[in-house]
Amino acid sequence: MKMQYYSASGYEKLRRMGLKLPAERMVRRWVAETEVNVGFCEHVFAALKQAMLDIPPEERCCALKWDEMSLMEREEYDVKTDVIEGFEDLGPLGRTERRANHAFVFCLNGLHAGNQWRTMLAYFLPCNNVSGSDIVRLVRQCIGKISEAGADLKMTVCDQGTSNGKAYSELGVSEDRPHFFHEGKKIIALFDFPHAVKNVLGLFRKWGKISAADKVVAYSDFTNTFRSDLGCATSNLLGHITEAHMWPNAFERMNVSRAFQVFSKRFASAMELARHSRAVRSETIPEIARFCRSMDKIIDACNSSSIFNENPAKRPLSEENPQVEQILVEFLSWAPDMKVCAKGRWKRPASFAGMVQTVRGILMLYRQLREQFPGFKLCTALCNQDSVEQLFSRFRGRGGSNPNPTCRMYLKNISERFQQFAFYNP
Repeated sequence: MKMQYYSASGYEKLRRMGLKLPAERMVRRWVAETEVNVGFCEHVFAALKQAMLDIPPEERCCALKWDEMSLMEREEYDVKTDVIEGFEDLGPLGRTERRANHAFVFCLNGLHAGNQWRTMLAYFLPCNNVSGSDIVRLVRQCIGKISEAGADLKMTVCDQGTSNGKAYSELGVSEDRPHFFHEGKKIIALFDFPHAVKNVLGLFRKWGKISAADKVVAYSDFTNTFRSDLGCATSNLLGHITEAHMWPNAFERMNVSRAFQVFSKRFASAMELARHSRAVRSETIPEIARFCRSMDKIIDACNSSSIFNENPAKRPLSEENPQVEQILVEFLSWAPDMKVCAKGRWKRPASFAGMVQTVRGILMLYRQLREQFPGFKLCTALCNQDSVEQLFSRFRGRGGSNPNPTCRMYLKNISERFQQFAFYNP
């Protein structure tokens, strides 16, 4: 079934080559046998409970993540269930007559670097966005079910959307207090770090000036260096940088990798070279070069995905890699004072506070895990939303490019996903 899910044409080609596989229609019948209703999927929690019995306690530590993707508004009749699909449905919170245009998903990820398991727990079909109070109610219900399944939930992760910010505020989470309590248990609450970096660059680009570590840096140094390197025949340090990095449109602003490439030590070296060669005359280049190198370090430290890496900053948080913890501590020494100059006034946007909250929460999480399980290795990439984004990209890629599926298409993909990947390793 996994082969047929990833490529129906490849599956059929293997059958024509003589490999004895069930017909595609039979596979679809097997998938249809599993009824996946909107809300919490009980058979997934049953599979999770069984899986938790076979792994040691340190590998049961996990993170709850949620996100939304847009859907096409369209009503379709399901003959099997005698239900018109396409209306808002929040599972235990009820169904309304409004058209659903989003899908809201809960996923669970293991935090141990040696066993990065993941599973999808629930989905809902809201109209526009789920409100902050509804998110709190759903999150608390989900945490209860996770605890009953035997998993050890340590943290939650979401993006910095308005509803998520309100939900965290209702839970008592703040920049200085990146956690909340559920039935006496402490849960670390984080925002998605890559999206926070993207938002910081967006505000920097919009307002032009940022104050960091008591130094004012200007975005014009980025653009002037880019123009200088573009017309220089002897330097190609910024050959990977395009106009989409400097002056992106609304769609290009959503690209996280471009933000990482701008806040990089390579760009810092290009700015220093341009100043040394007098191609760019700016007194703030030394400060912005230091700012870029600091951001490059924290980006690497918050995106480690494997136990072994040539870059010391991209190794997991562990007793073997004290330099990673030191990078997080150094970031927290100057980042809480970071501000942006908006319309002549220095302000501290929520994106800046969210990034500090996330780094502080990662550090708190690691120290808690290290105390509970000596020798624990935490890959910090498991503390972001990459797994949920990858899940959405697979949904959009079913049947070719389908960026906005209907509710019925989405339900079909969900059924196939639950049938084949109730509990799996990436």
